[in-house]
Amino acid sequence: MKILRKRLTKGKASELCRKMKLSTAIKLRLGKILELESDPKENPVARRLSHDLHQGYLISLDREKHEIFGITKSNPESIELIPEKHPEPTIYCYQKSTDKKYGPLNWNTFENLIAGWVYEDITFWHDGLTEWVELANVRDILIGEG
Repeated sequence: MKILRKRLTKGKASELCRKMKLSTAIKLRLGKILELESDPKENPVARRLSHDLHQGYLISLDREKHEIFGITKSNPESIELIPEKHPEPTIYCYQKSTDKKYGPLNWNTFENLIAGWVYEDITFWHDGLTEWVELANVRDILIGEG
């Protein structure tokens, strides 16, 4: 009996990349804002803020007083948000079954490549990561199974 390995559809690859870009932007910006010298995922404050931002909460930071304020209501009408431009880091990936490395890639190219690939077969890396990461693990966290 042949075991069929799960592949990413074009829609799931697009959703996964959109959430990966958001997560990467949050992580890189938190590291800069909090003036961290290590990986933000190792810092409990950065982890909590990252969680809140992923949930759609707004965060306000007073750098002079070193205080952080959370606004628990998403998108309050009285606040206009102007997104800060941030560079998207180039991404590298490795397909284990073919022993091929790809990169540097932009996110659109990465998204097009992984659509149709077996997601358990891919690891990736970009600035902000300390090690290569299994795409299947990130997929499970960001978009779940199915």
